[in-house]
Amino acid sequence: MNYLKKTAASAMALLLAGSLGACSIGGDTNWVAKFGDQTVPAGVYLIQMVEGYYGLLDESGVEDDALLKTQFDGQSGSQKVSDNARAALNAYIAVEEKFDELGLTPEPLAFEAIPQNAEMYWQYVGQVYERNGVSIDSYTKTLENTTKKSQVFNAIYGEGGSQEVPESEIRAKFETDYAKIIVIPLSFSGSEDEETKKEADQNTRDTINGYKQRADAGEDMEDLVYEARKQATGDEDLEKPEAGSSYTFVNRNNSQYGQPVTDAIFAAANGVPTVFEDENSIFLFTRYDITENENDFTSRKASILAEMKAEEFDALIAEWAIALSDVTYNEAAFKRYSAEKLKLS
Repeated sequence: MNYLKKTAASAMALLLAGSLGACSIGGDTNWVAKFGDQTVPAGVYLIQMVEGYYGLLDESGVEDDALLKTQFDGQSGSQKVSDNARAALNAYIAVEEKFDELGLTPEPLAFEAIPQNAEMYWQYVGQVYERNGVSIDSYTKTLENTTKKSQVFNAIYGEGGSQEVPESEIRAKFETDYAKIIVIPLSFSGSEDEETKKEADQNTRDTINGYKQRADAGEDMEDLVYEARKQATGDEDLEKPEAGSSYTFVNRNNSQYGQPVTDAIFAAANGVPTVFEDENSIFLFTRYDITENENDFTSRKASILAEMKAEEFDALIAEWAIALSDVTYNEAAFKRYSAEKLKLS
């Protein structure tokens, strides 16, 4: 659902598009917008409201029960959730129209998988949506729109696109911003007793240093990782992973590790077993040549391109949304589906 998350600036700009089309004030609130031969069901808008609510909750750190009454730059949380949902609706329409304008057709493999994916994800998200009157059909439409958005992105920035990004630029980013490692991470003790913690942490350091000595002596890091996992789980019969499956790829701009650990990884020389510890953990890792396996790049090429152009693409969608015309909005539906009426628990 990443396409629903916008910067505040983009969201406010998109809202301007809400006044460009005709408005319906009838009593049918099963739809929120009509354009061309398409009708957007109210369920799509409600999904955007739910996503917007939780997105604002995560961003603000405000307590759940106080969010809607909290002021954000002079705007209540309730109004902000509604406005952001309206912005997401305009983005949804903009993607649909651009998809048609570019003459794109649904990619069979991607679209054939959508119903199955909808069923799978519905097990996790369906309960909250159903409480708000959203059907799986509306949820499926949001997945279809996300897939169309991906196709539009590729039609612009992908191979043969109108603003194709050269592979050399994508490869350069991969080689600069990604590190390939095999790592053994161990956590320090959480004991509040100082002596107990001190002894346990030293044992953890000794364990890591023991593995490092073996790595320095030439033992394969994958074998050491496997041994460490057996020790951690206490399962001597643990199945050994397939060779080559123990590598981790670290993105310096979006790392799963803390910044000090990430900095240590990118400062390390290839092939040198390295120990680094932060406040909570200690790590033994070896960094490898990021160019040694071409598949490491090709399998990540699409995601790297998405990372490179995500902000620019969102800005384009904002422009398209501002330029929307011939859209009929159902104001009766917007009034009915307010943030205060969301049933989230």
